[in-house]
Amino acid sequence: MAVAGATVAHADTRTDAPGCASVSQDGPTVKLEVSGYTAATVRKYVGCGQKYVFTYLEPTFVSRNGTYSVRNYFYATNTWTAGDTTGTTGQKFYTAPVVNGTDPSGFSYPFGIGQVAFGGCTMWAQIVWDEDGAANSATGAASGSCAGFEYHLA
Repeated sequence: MAVAGATVAHADTRTDAPGCASVSQDGPTVKLEVSGYTAATVRKYVGCGQKYVFTYLEPTFVSRNGTYSVRNYFYATNTWTAGDTTGTTGQKFYTAPVVNGTDPSGFSYPFGIGQVAFGGCTMWAQIVWDEDGAANSATGAASGSCAGFEYHLA
């Protein structure tokens, strides 16, 4: 597994998040690569007092892998909260918005995960943020038969 520098480059703003007219990237982009090409990127966005985990599948990945699934999660206090996305079509996936960093049970979220599975491979990115809500680190990992898996922070 190779890891590039952890600097934040090209942070962007999106207008397609559920429940919010404009969200801004918070923290690094994690690029998930297999067999030498970028399969997906995972980012955390904030806006309208909410947080989102966003997974984008690159067109090359979609064209090579007709069947895949994407799931986005928030994790807190040993409890997974699944986002809105499990699917086999499309390229853009958000979690449901998390208001003020908590779920309806009142847990705060120390990290979010974007996960992509295809064939016998499951890969994911984890974005961690601190108590004031700022993203401060990110990692990638994979399990199963993920040939040539790498992750890079950008």
